[in-house]
Amino acid sequence: EYVEVVSFDMDEVVVNVNTNSDGIVYLAGCYYPAWKAYVNGQKTEVLLANAAFRGVVVPAGEHEIVFRYESEVYNNSRTVTLASSAFVVLVLAFSLFRRRRVEEKTVE
Repeated sequence: EYVEVVSFDMDEVVVNVNTNSDGIVYLAGCYYPAWKAYVNGQKTEVLLANAAFRGVVVPAGEHEIVFRYESEVYNNSRTVTLASSAFVVLVLAFSLFRRRRVEEKTVE
């Protein structure tokens, strides 16, 4: 039986587990509802373990567990920011194009 941390980033933790019986694997990282968990690619419930940590139930065998921070607020904010930035770029490009056309007409 073993638990191996494959990668540990601020928004994602990947762990390989091999266990002889069903159990709970938990990380000593704070529980927060935006953390999602995937066991072998299948979404699973993140448990509040030992009053503060995040954990998942795993059946016996070898598994890859991925804990990923997936905040809807962050994703929505990023989408709005990108859309707003694209809009500003389009307005600036249109403004420059229009100004050049006006300048060309006045020169003729």
